Amino acid sequence: MKSFFVILFLLFAEGAFAVISPFPVGHLESFMANTGAALEDSPGNVIYNPAGLGFREAKELNISVSGNALGQQHFQLEGLEQQSNDLKLRPLLTAGIYPIADGMGAVFVANPISFKIFQGTQSESGAAQAKANVTVDTDNIAAGVSYARNLNSSFSWGVSTGVTFSSTETYAYSSYQTSSIAATEYQESHTKNSVIFLMPGIMWKITPDWTVGASMNFTPVTLNDEASRVDSVTNSATPTQISQTTVKYKTNSKEDPDVLLGTQVRLGLHRLFTDVAYNGVESAQNENGVNTTSSAFWSYSVGWKYDRAGQFQPMAGLGYADRVISTDYIATAGCSILNRANELILGLYYTKSDSRSSTDSSYDSVGVMFSSSLNY
Repeated sequence: MKSFFVILFLLFAEGAFAVISPFPVGHLESFMANTGAALEDSPGNVIYNPAGLGFREAKELNISVSGNALGQQHFQLEGLEQQSNDLKLRPLLTAGIYPIADGMGAVFVANPISFKIFQGTQSESGAAQAKANVTVDTDNIAAGVSYARNLNSSFSWGVSTGVTFSSTETYAYSSYQTSSIAATEYQESHTKNSVIFLMPGIMWKITPDWTVGASMNFTPVTLNDEASRVDSVTNSATPTQISQTTVKYKTNSKEDPDVLLGTQVRLGLHRLFTDVAYNGVESAQNENGVNTTSSAFWSYSVGWKYDRAGQFQPMAGLGYADRVISTDYIATAGCSILNRANELILGLYYTKSDSRSSTDSSYDSVGVMFSSSLNY
């Protein structure tokens, strides 16, 4: 179970932005399954591709707030099942955009990863059995600034930079049983780190109906890195004795750059989006200094938006990530409600992660989300 904590840290605390977020985040992007590398003039540009701000034509101050308001998670294995209802309101992105220095500037706070995951694992070998319930509580907050400028009517560049603060708390209760002895183990792990991020991006309108975009996310500097772990074990041979250990250490986590590529195609009033993301190798150490590495993986998403005349404009999206330890899916749908230059979007999301191991549980989550954009 010790290496399992490091794997969970890599799985749920990796990266700074939505290109690898297991849950929707952004403005229009979140309702299109996190598709947005080639989407122009969206507050979500700050965390997908800041170059999109360069095509913003409005000169007013824009304030955007998005989040989810309800979530339900569920996992199940034989003999293990848990379900949670989360009624907590989570702001996932707040951004302010304003013209500055022949371009567009933005200040933002993003919370692309903020959730509690319940998971189970079990294994059996002969007369020996092992079961575990694991809870992972993760928060990833990025605060930064963006600047974008169009070189001409068809090409724009931009950059976002700031600091990402990540924290992960993991709790596990395990039981082991053989023909001669039974044992239980409680494990608790806390990790915190903060890094400086840098995300440059470009966007090119090849034709009025075809746009491509690309961005890259670096974390060149680590500002803080700390972790702690507590283990408490009892067994049937000495039921009155509790063996407990506490250790503090550094994870020395490292990650390769992430790359996001996307296209947008207009077909009449319909807009179709496709994104492909390469998520680089990441590594972290446990309390014994043993290094665990998460392999690089690819993720894909498609989005659709109907720019119909009138007050209501529907949109939807599907996403897929092919990890070594799991396959992940996300489906979203929403409807934009327009009122002059202001916008409110309401929608639903569904995410699912299927473990590639028969001993680990899959989990899914469903919830309601919203986003608003106001011009002053």
